[in-house]
Amino acid sequence: MKAFIDLFQALDASNSTKTKVNLLADYFQRHPNSDGLWALGLLSGHLAGRRFNTAALKQLAMQQTKLSDWLFVECYSVAGDLAETLTHLFPEPENQGIDQSLTDWMLRIEEHRALSAEAQMAFVLHAWKSMPSIQRFVFNKLITGGFRVGVSKGLLVKALSMVTGHSPEEIQFRLTGKWQPQTSTWQSLLLDSNSAADLSKPYPFFLAHAYQPEAALPNPESWQIEWKWDGIRCQWVHRNGHSFLWSRGKELITDSFPELTSGTMPMEGDWVLDGELLPGKPWAWLPFSELQRRLNRKRLSPSLLRDIPVGFMAYDVLEFQGKDLRLEPLRERRRILEKAFRPSSALEISPAWCGPLELWTEKRNQALQQGAEGIMIKQLDSFYGVGRKRGDWWKWKVEPRSFDAVLTYAQRGHGNRANMYTDFTFGVWSNGELLTVAKAYSGLTANELAEVSRFVSRHTLDSFGPVRRVEPVLVFEIGFDGIQESSRHKSGIALRFPRIFRWRKDKTADQADSLATLREML
Repeated sequence: MKAFIDLFQALDASNSTKTKVNLLADYFQRHPNSDGLWALGLLSGHLAGRRFNTAALKQLAMQQTKLSDWLFVECYSVAGDLAETLTHLFPEPENQGIDQSLTDWMLRIEEHRALSAEAQMAFVLHAWKSMPSIQRFVFNKLITGGFRVGVSKGLLVKALSMVTGHSPEEIQFRLTGKWQPQTSTWQSLLLDSNSAADLSKPYPFFLAHAYQPEAALPNPESWQIEWKWDGIRCQWVHRNGHSFLWSRGKELITDSFPELTSGTMPMEGDWVLDGELLPGKPWAWLPFSELQRRLNRKRLSPSLLRDIPVGFMAYDVLEFQGKDLRLEPLRERRRILEKAFRPSSALEISPAWCGPLELWTEKRNQALQQGAEGIMIKQLDSFYGVGRKRGDWWKWKVEPRSFDAVLTYAQRGHGNRANMYTDFTFGVWSNGELLTVAKAYSGLTANELAEVSRFVSRHTLDSFGPVRRVEPVLVFEIGFDGIQESSRHKSGIALRFPRIFRWRKDKTADQADSLATLREML
């Protein structure tokens, strides 16, 4: 495991993209085996998730170190990372740790996941007491599931492309889908010529950049505009009679939407469609939050299937009758889609238009009425690329709405923000009281965060673990993308993507907005 620990430390210490790619390539070059697969899965987030109950880990640490609950919570809030907190609580051992490979450790961890809670904690305690701090830190990362070392999937793809000689697109294709280090090999996943033959695998998604109106695009008539729907971007893969739904996050979500993949198919033969999953039915869509209720469920009740139906809006066809169409121009792909697609009560082609800039603005202004976030602008001659490339595809979202709210609670951040308050709760006025309506974590500069943190430290009224209730004085403009009724919130509303627009130092708390203002926005 020493080689992986060295890699982890080197990645964590570097801010250079080129250096990180070279570090990864060097590691994979030296470990084209199960250790390389485990490292790939862990660093890419493919194997993300807790492996042992974190509450049990905290309790074990407190029992062994005789720390009280409040002191552990304070230590955790300052460290900002559970793995780091657990690491610091134990002294350095007399020996040099347990010298086993990354694969050996991961297999032991996976083996203990199936055992009793007592056996799990005995295994963890033995590891804690046997390991030097840096090995213990990485071990804690393995069991708590958090690897944040600034390594994106794009960097991993570049490194693997260097090592294997395959193009980045081919590497993206090979890594898309379900694979496990226990059942895969480096050869079969990344080298064998037939490794990409898995029928279920989608293509890498093509993404758009945000459009700025002042950056005029040449010849507006040569662009296609369409709605930017507010759902789950996905690819629907249908080959040899089998259907699969993949989210943009490379998650297989077929089981969450069985009525689509087991119903009438929108096209004949084999095909791959790029489109959007939406709750409701075409032209009668439900809020996005309803769609979230369908995800990650082991069992879908008949009532849930009845109350939250789903529809599919097709944007593009990427493969048809066994032919990869991604290098065909959009206008040709659209022609094939419109000719071959069979609409139904749940299946539609997303409408598209070509026209002058005035049409672009008109459609964007109509987006909210359609249940869309804005419009997409696509070059008619564009290929279907990989990732986010500037020039061919743009997204022009509607301007987010906003309101003024009062800061009521604050909590420290994590990692390198552990000593600063970064997680905030905001309220608006309702019957003379501040009622919570949003939580936000982004939008302030580093200097503003430092200033707010000093305010929180000096104006805390009460503490609830790591959360501080503060004097209701500061006012902030909160922006959001969507608003809907919600019986789960005391305010009766839920906001989508709330974030801080600006600090309203020109306003006092009594000048903040009321709940009535938000309800008018519904």
